[in-house]
Amino acid sequence: MGEPVADGRRRWSARAAPELSVDKITTVQARAKRRAARAARRNADARRCGAVFIRRRTAAL
Repeated sequence: MGEPVADGRRRWSARAAPELSVDKITTVQARAKRRAARAARRNADARRCGAVFIRRRTAAL
């Protein structure tokens, strides 16, 4: 019950699709996709406050 979400997610994917644990590229891509979605959501909210911070953030990357 008190398990972290990330840990549970990792265990579920390995159980449901054993290929994922072997082929790490798929998990990396999924993580990147999740990160991109989160960033897009964050940027949409930040744009209302001011796009200057986003420009600085993207420039740092």
